[in-house]
Amino acid sequence: MPTLAEAETILRTQFHLSKFRPNQFPIIQAALTGRDVFAILPTGGGKSVCFQIPGLLSQQLTIVISPLIALMVDQVTGLKRKKFSAECWHSQLDQNQEQHLLAQLTNQNLKFLYLSPEKLLSSKVQRLLKSQTIGLLVIDEAHCISLWGHDFRPSYLKISGWLETLSPRPQVMALTATATPTVQVEIKKYLNLIQPLVITNEGQRSNLQLQVLNRNSPTKKLISILTLIQNQPQETILIYCATRSEVELLTRILRRLQFRLQFHRPILGYHGGQTKQLRQSLQIQFTETSAVIMIATNAFGMGIDKPNIRLIIHAQLPSNLENYAQEIGRAGRDNLSATTVLLVSEFDWKIQLQLAAHQPYHDFKMTWLRQFILSSQCRSQTLAEYFGQKILVCGQCDNCRQKLKLTAHPISQPNPKTFALYQQLKKLKIPYLPTLKLVALTQPHSITELSQIPGVGSGWLKKWSGAVLALTQAHQVNRLL
Repeated sequence: MPTLAEAETILRTQFHLSKFRPNQFPIIQAALTGRDVFAILPTGGGKSVCFQIPGLLSQQLTIVISPLIALMVDQVTGLKRKKFSAECWHSQLDQNQEQHLLAQLTNQNLKFLYLSPEKLLSSKVQRLLKSQTIGLLVIDEAHCISLWGHDFRPSYLKISGWLETLSPRPQVMALTATATPTVQVEIKKYLNLIQPLVITNEGQRSNLQLQVLNRNSPTKKLISILTLIQNQPQETILIYCATRSEVELLTRILRRLQFRLQFHRPILGYHGGQTKQLRQSLQIQFTETSAVIMIATNAFGMGIDKPNIRLIIHAQLPSNLENYAQEIGRAGRDNLSATTVLLVSEFDWKIQLQLAAHQPYHDFKMTWLRQFILSSQCRSQTLAEYFGQKILVCGQCDNCRQKLKLTAHPISQPNPKTFALYQQLKKLKIPYLPTLKLVALTQPHSITELSQIPGVGSGWLKKWSGAVLALTQAHQVNRLL
């Protein structure tokens, strides 16, 4: 039987980590002794290490069930980079790739085989797996089993039926980042876990600072987004939008204003309506570029492991707290401080009602989402309560800072020079002040630059451009970073 000492050696030599995280240690210990495991670990909490190290130490095949091709390919690529035998069997393989995989499987040369639940249930795959000795079956994103889960996949429910046909039965490890108490019960029930070790995440990661800002107009939201970006001048930023059209609109606006604001980073837009080739190219660019701004729907993020995301902005409401927890969990995976900002308007609620009206338990999830946003309680505590956990106050979210009578987090505050110019512009008594804030942020020096600002039309230019440009040109400040 493999030992913990061997596991720690692999951790150091192959994963280049000095020690296991607190929750990884008991999971790996249980895996090495053949015990079933059910673990809830935060996004970025090192779930893959929990089954990859036991799989490497085993003499038998490890099968990993995962819902997304991108997630599987990312992990298989990482294992191959370490010179370990791993393959991903999915619908996009060509004939030669599939033949190569089948040869490795037949010759029992594989350590890891990644499958979608739908692929696992095909008769061809099940027939081939009958000849394999499977030591460990990993169910990743196990919340997909439950109707209460935010990504329910009916095929997940059939995994247990296939598992019962195996003799001997392999050890089972079910992993997820987000599972409410109801979902936890259903996971254990449907997988028929045998006396599992149960590990639950102990609340929100301490390096994340959560904020919610009410912004009831598109212009006010844009002002907040630009301010947040300017206050993180050399960092990777991920901005989530609720719809594809919002991704495309915000991407166009930021690219149009990029020259004036000098973001010094690529601005990418990603959603599920793009071609597979374009999405893959965007994922590679995001992963390999040191600092980048990505605007995306929630189609982006699964399988992306970029440790230095310093800021995550939700430009619209997420569909539920499970998605929110997963999405903000992509920030600060290097354990350094990171900020998450949720921008909320009344219109956002209408969008989510339209998008999710027919999803199971929609009303229940919307109620919790509204409570999270409107409550004065510690945000991390509210989020933990939704997942059936109890934690101490975080002391750093916007609600905690207000109770401790601390100033608002500086990342959401305008640059003093921007504020000074805005005060001067206000004296012109131009109606609709949010447009003036955009002018102060971008500091246009010409009619062309001024016309690119949302809300500035031909009538506005004719009436106000002379006075505004006189102020911006006289202000003589460097372009904001």
